[in-house]
Amino acid sequence: MISILADSHCILCGREHRDPSGLCVPCQDELIVGSIKPGARCPRCSEPQMAEGECPFCGILTAVESFITLSWFHSRLKELLLFYKTGKELRLRFFFARMIHMVLVASGSSEGAVIVPVPPRRGKVHRQGWDQVDLLCRTLHSRYGWRYLRLLKRTDRLQQKTLGLDKRKKHMESVLKLRMRALRHLEGAGSPSVLILLDDILTSGATLEAASEVVSEVYKGPVRALVICRVL
Repeated sequence: MISILADSHCILCGREHRDPSGLCVPCQDELIVGSIKPGARCPRCSEPQMAEGECPFCGILTAVESFITLSWFHSRLKELLLFYKTGKELRLRFFFARMIHMVLVASGSSEGAVIVPVPPRRGKVHRQGWDQVDLLCRTLHSRYGWRYLRLLKRTDRLQQKTLGLDKRKKHMESVLKLRMRALRHLEGAGSPSVLILLDDILTSGATLEAASEVVSEVYKGPVRALVICRVL
């Protein structure tokens, strides 16, 4: 998927580079450090803590043990993610995979973990030819050795944005199903220490909440989640 004629200038700053991601290493490091730097963050949802007491963000996802958000949806990562999602810059998968790898290692989630991609709408892969989350999982596996399992499937073709917030979770609960063939692999995976649900964007949290509840039916260990961008 990488052309030998691809532009060798950084997508963000324009300096020449030889990294396959389309970003120079200094720009990558700046973005990654911004996501893993220590600070006053909630230990469960990784959001900045604005005051003592109950975190205002944790209530969005209650079925997962913890979740990590790499950025909010107004940053430079938003623009890079849109380039990647639309297929204009598929090489950005190398950057996002590196970022996810470093953040997960920093959070202590590496050994024995299995990543579970949140599935796309039915027919999307057939129409588009690829899925951005699945491609990230394959890149994480090939570059960093992460295990991943396509444990879930989605049976509808509906875009979530056509539904109101109150209807999204109920809808996702009805259309997310376990892949029975993958379930056999999970049972033979040597008791994963944790399952990590991976998605690109978090809006209402309905999809990840439903996905966590479905996998928890067959996996009794901890279930966590990671998203690249969060819409506030």
